[in-house]
Amino acid sequence: MTRSFSLRLLVVHLFVLACFGQYYAKLRIFEDAPLFPTELVLLVGLVASFGALTRMKWDLFSKLVLAFVLIGVAWVAYTGLGPMDGAGPKAFSFFVYAGFYFIIRAAAPSDESSWRLLRVFAMAAAIAVVIGFLQMQSGAPMFGDGDFEITTTGSIRWLPGEFTLYALFAALVIAVPAIVERRIGASRVGILALAAVELVLTQQRSGFLSLAVALAATAGLLGSSTEALKGLLKLLVVTAIGLAVFMWVFGSAHIDDTVNRIGHSSDLSDVNIDWRLLSWYEVFDGVRDRPWGHGFATWDFLFTWNNPLTGSHNSFLDLTYRVGVVGLLVFLAMPVLLVRDVRRLARETGARAQVLLVTVCAAMIAFLLFSSFNVVFESPQMSLMFWVLLGIGGVALERRRGSALRHDAGESMPVSATT
Repeated sequence: MTRSFSLRLLVVHLFVLACFGQYYAKLRIFEDAPLFPTELVLLVGLVASFGALTRMKWDLFSKLVLAFVLIGVAWVAYTGLGPMDGAGPKAFSFFVYAGFYFIIRAAAPSDESSWRLLRVFAMAAAIAVVIGFLQMQSGAPMFGDGDFEITTTGSIRWLPGEFTLYALFAALVIAVPAIVERRIGASRVGILALAAVELVLTQQRSGFLSLAVALAATAGLLGSSTEALKGLLKLLVVTAIGLAVFMWVFGSAHIDDTVNRIGHSSDLSDVNIDWRLLSWYEVFDGVRDRPWGHGFATWDFLFTWNNPLTGSHNSFLDLTYRVGVVGLLVFLAMPVLLVRDVRRLARETGARAQVLLVTVCAAMIAFLLFSSFNVVFESPQMSLMFWVLLGIGGVALERRRGSALRHDAGESMPVSATT
């Protein structure tokens, strides 16, 4: 009962998060205490799952997660966190949110429950597009203060960056099964089309790149079959229709801005790209000086002069700066092992039998690539999704390994012993 409660609580939290992003994630529960919705859900979920956690099987994924968290805790014990409203606690939150992985593992959701969680998130991401539409029509933010961000290519970002990640997950949750099964229902067509529009409203070039790479990786997991290519082409047609409807209703200016923005992705004279490269160089220089790490209390660069909370927009570099190369390798081992095991299973049993795992891997790849160009690990409205995906993948793999062992034992058991 408690396990199902913690899972349902997480589903509700992710639904609201995908609808409202940082507008919801940054709400302070108590005015004088640094407690936010994500931390509250994590705390309640861990307490509700405590009994199941004590009985949880410690497989390789769980051990790697624990090792990664302990590395972060060790650095906090050694160097501290710095001011509670500083960059250190913000960065350490990624380690804290590893608790969501353990909530998923304790709840041990079935494939059906896992699909429900992913599809609820996808539907919520589609709902968020309505907020973008309303903001675009009114010209004013529905939440918060201030004006909308004007990008370096002149387009307007009608939704914050985290909605790009939500759109990626929504698109992949619909697209990957459609590619594998070569069919897609009308309701899912709508979600996929809205996810494409959401990418337009966020104007994040890294989002389009992440989606393209994730779909290409999906083809790799499936063995680059001709049937998978046919499914992908159908999805491209659906997406094109969704964008065409968007252009018909709201005009072509927004699409033109997006195409122009994507066209400047390799323009080194772009102020945004130039700033990123310089900040990456600064952090990389710090990593080179101390490859074993600096901890969480140290964060002072030229690019942080006007805001000490600013990240370099490469979460891997920032993570390595704090916990060292060893910490980065432990972290990377988790998604690498997941993709390796899923690829092997998909080749052995067929893609249709592993569509959930293939979808999780595609979403994980998109998450990691998006993290290479944005402040993701340090942002609560995005970082917890890594642990949720890893938990779903870990549970599904454990279930398949258990089924394989039972199947092998049944085959080798003498007939007389089964009668």
